[in-house]
Amino acid sequence: MQRKVLLCIVLVQFGTWLSLGNAAAVKFKDCDHVRAAGFVKNQTYTVWMNDTTSFKIRCEHGISTSNAVIMMRLNGTENFNRSWRDYQRGFGNPKFNHWLGLDKIHYLTSRGYNILTVNMLDWYAVLKSVRYFHFNVSSAPNFQLSIRDYLGQVPDDLLYNHGMNFATYDKGEFDYNDCAQKLRAGWWYNDCTYALPTGVYYPGGDYSPKGGFYDGMFWKDWRGYGYSLKVMRMVLSTSV
Repeated sequence: MQRKVLLCIVLVQFGTWLSLGNAAAVKFKDCDHVRAAGFVKNQTYTVWMNDTTSFKIRCEHGISTSNAVIMMRLNGTENFNRSWRDYQRGFGNPKFNHWLGLDKIHYLTSRGYNILTVNMLDWYAVLKSVRYFHFNVSSAPNFQLSIRDYLGQVPDDLLYNHGMNFATYDKGEFDYNDCAQKLRAGWWYNDCTYALPTGVYYPGGDYSPKGGFYDGMFWKDWRGYGYSLKVMRMVLSTSV
């Protein structure tokens, strides 16, 4: 009798383990691999670039595809005026405010995550989205940006950054790291930029920059240089 009870307990526990899914037991390659394995909750998963290198990423699953969140700005608790090392490796909490990291973004684009969607929310709860059907980031040392094929609800302000290498206050080619110093954020600068998702977070929208340059989280042709948005998210996918 005791053996039967013990067997029932083991079977129940095993069934619970199967129903919940043991995501930690699978070495996922990307968010589509996560969904294909049957894990469809919108949450943070561990993804493996190779047998020894992994990272945390938020996956958001649709019916036929999955989004990989590479940047999220929800408030000003995370400082984005960071070094080259930080931008290359990534920083913040993938569940909240974060930058995934240039190494990881390159990895995803090399696996076919070449559609970029940028979601923006202003301080009046107006939501706008733009999409680029070609987005690619080269490998180190320069992490050059390739971006085109735009569709969106506001004018295209990122084509200006096409072909640029990434720059931070402590590293960049020509004068682009000067832009990073003035605007206090890492980005693909082109003397300097019309959009700055990594800019300083100014609560309330309209702001006066602390320095002599507009350095907020702006999209110039929507709210202007002098308006810092409330929320910005950048997500990658393989299809839409």
